[in-house]
Amino acid sequence: MDGQIKELAEGWGAVIGAVLLGIVGVFYKHVRRWANKWLGANDVAPFTQGTLRANSQVDFAIRESLIRLQERTKADRAYVVALHNGGYDASGFKFTKMSCRYEVVKLGASREMQNSIDMSLSEYPEIAEKLTGSDDVTTVCVASLSKGAVLKQFLMTQGVTCILGHRIFLRAKGMDVLYGFIGISFCDKQCDGEGTCAVDEHLAQIQEATELITIQLKKRK
Repeated sequence: MDGQIKELAEGWGAVIGAVLLGIVGVFYKHVRRWANKWLGANDVAPFTQGTLRANSQVDFAIRESLIRLQERTKADRAYVVALHNGGYDASGFKFTKMSCRYEVVKLGASREMQNSIDMSLSEYPEIAEKLTGSDDVTTVCVASLSKGAVLKQFLMTQGVTCILGHRIFLRAKGMDVLYGFIGISFCDKQCDGEGTCAVDEHLAQIQEATELITIQLKKRK
């Protein structure tokens, strides 16, 4: 009799244990999903065909805008550079990196900016100063940069003499966030005596391209 009771208790114990384990699993799944949503994290899931198709359409549209910008301005290169989190150093200091997301070039020019991936913004203080200034549109005259500037050495290896850039802002978490910038670079334009590039005739084109590309970036999933 005692043996039967013991077997019955063990059987019910196993059933109850399995039920409790299932409840805990479901509870954990819902809590994890709620926590990810509250913290703004994305669920780890493979890309769907719909997502890939939508993002590909965005990529095509952005490239078309850059191609049109490059052709209208006769620039050597037109590109989009994005800022992103570079992580933390050993002291816990947070730093920012930048990477070229899109680039088109004129016939015969090399795709140099496309190799610019994970570049620490701290190496290019001139760019950081331009991005944090009051103007959305800015120019860079390579000849006017200081002799030891990393940016000057970087651009001279590409044969660039002048750059016209425009900041890109996207709406995120209720605020305007600096996404990066659109740039067009020239290898044949010279700076004037004040160290500025004669690119004023291209302001309307780069502003139009910025508006179109910003609209497309908002569609990315």
